[in-house]
Amino acid sequence: MIQLIKFKDNEYLLVEGAIATKEQYENGLVSYAHLFKDGKIRRFNKIIGTEKDIKYIKMIEVNVSSNAINNMMDALFFRYS
Repeated sequence: MIQLIKFKDNEYLLVEGAIATKEQYENGLVSYAHLFKDGKIRRFNKIIGTEKDIKYIKMIEVNVSSNAINNMMDALFFRYS
């Protein structure tokens, strides 16, 4: 189960700190932003909010596409080489 949240008037999934759209998560694409342990939300290392800006909606079931692992590996190893 994945946490559905509302942040900046949009719905996202919160997955171990990553804040992603459903499409990004299902397809293993780079997330929109990240919630850090200090409670700050960063996008491209710029603070765009805090955990106080998040509204926790509910836990949902999300399926991951068969391309998700390939897309994650591309993002990790090939995008920045």
